[in-house]
Amino acid sequence: MRMNYEKKLKPAQEKTIDIWLEETFKINRNKIAIVEDMNHITYGDMEKKINQYGCYFKRRGISMGELVVLRIPNVKEFVFALLGLIKIGSIPIVTNPLFGENELNGIFDKTDASTLVFYDDDELSLKIRQGSTSRQICKIAVKDIGEGLKEDTENIIEEKKELDSIAILMLSSGTTGIPKLIPITHRMIYWHIYGYNQKFQFTSDDNYLACLPIAHKIGLYSPGILNVFFAGGKAVLCNNLDCDDIFAQIEKENITITALVPTLARIWNQYLGQGCRYDLSSIRKIIIGGSFVDESLVTKLIEKVECAILPFYGATEGLALYSIYDSSNLGGTVGYRYSVSGYEKIRIIDENGMDVLNGEEGELIIRGPFTIQSYYNEEAGMKDKFTADGFYRTGDKVRWDSTYGYQVLGRITDQINRSGEKIEPREIERFISEHPNVDEAVVVGVEDFLMGERICAFIMTADEKINLSHIRKFLMEKGLATYKLPDQLVKIDEWPLTSVKKINRVKLREIANNTTRKEKI
Repeated sequence: MRMNYEKKLKPAQEKTIDIWLEETFKINRNKIAIVEDMNHITYGDMEKKINQYGCYFKRRGISMGELVVLRIPNVKEFVFALLGLIKIGSIPIVTNPLFGENELNGIFDKTDASTLVFYDDDELSLKIRQGSTSRQICKIAVKDIGEGLKEDTENIIEEKKELDSIAILMLSSGTTGIPKLIPITHRMIYWHIYGYNQKFQFTSDDNYLACLPIAHKIGLYSPGILNVFFAGGKAVLCNNLDCDDIFAQIEKENITITALVPTLARIWNQYLGQGCRYDLSSIRKIIIGGSFVDESLVTKLIEKVECAILPFYGATEGLALYSIYDSSNLGGTVGYRYSVSGYEKIRIIDENGMDVLNGEEGELIIRGPFTIQSYYNEEAGMKDKFTADGFYRTGDKVRWDSTYGYQVLGRITDQINRSGEKIEPREIERFISEHPNVDEAVVVGVEDFLMGERICAFIMTADEKINLSHIRKFLMEKGLATYKLPDQLVKIDEWPLTSVKKINRVKLREIANNTTRKEKI
């Protein structure tokens, strides 16, 4: 049966996360829910672990409504910790496991969170300071938490949650590089999951490969592991992005759905172009999101894997658009035609906030059932992110095409999208400028075939010995996340300027593209 992707979808009854999970556990108790390495965990065992984690967290003093910073990679403990925290009514702040000291300390400084739940006793997590409030940070490592768990979970008190109460806080890139916190309610997550599962036709027979970080929206619920649990399917957690390991998992676990960023999709294409000894015929859908997708990437992947490709365009703030391509509609420009629920209101506006004519370029703005109205605990700069009538401003330049849908043309702002990670250049500039031998620094995103955009740092310096390795080492010592480190360094004697005497970032990108390969990593 072919799905009507333009159909409006609204759940007849909305539920909080713990309510629909409880229903899933009852129906699928003996089915496999999670596969991680050699571990196969049933829904019944998953429910038990969530309850045990919830009890453990309560014994450690975590209470209803308390903010808890969560920093765990793609392992089963992420699921147990996240859902255990939600069950007892606390609010997990779901962070990127690649975050460095600077980002994590920034989150503690801007919230009243006093607990960090992380995977292992790694050096970074243990170096998190107390924060500007001088409060003590409680640190809980879950890798070896087994001895602290008790079989008896009768004392767990399932706190009542409202549909519009905050279930989790996700992250968005801020202009200073310290992420803004995005409040995601139980209602928003339910709408997301219901809409995706209907339109993407998730069923209990689906096996989802989570090779993207499940701490990201696209790996968690848009769509991700929560969608699979809702349907009663199987989530296979993957930490190794080596093609041989991934394709072996696809064959072994009969993977039917997965999600990629364009960088990983290009690596797949390159690998599969050399021949493939694995059986990938179980795959029926591949979602590609996180940064811009081009038609060549989609076409090549369909030819090699022979499945439906769903380019996804969205923002954690509440935007989700997609299209579906297969062998029957190859060719042409990639656009984003469908929304998840059909109840979203989407506009394209000019610099004066007026709607543009069809075919004209402008900024895409959206308001819908899972669009936030403000960031958590943020007041400054909201006019740049939201209109007076509640539309979220994406900062993306788009146009509407009657054939292909919304076509994303680039960013109105200078934010860099490197392999799906959103990066603010000003943050990197600030850190580089702290180097004693750097006079000025400007960072731009440069188009890159593999990563979408690479990070190029331009510096003014009299020090002839400074090179890319030197700058990267300096930034790592400052605690900057590794994915924010420059991929290219260019020394410059004077800045190219626009007609209004601002640094011409377009010209800098041209210069970066004309430099030799030896200046890149």
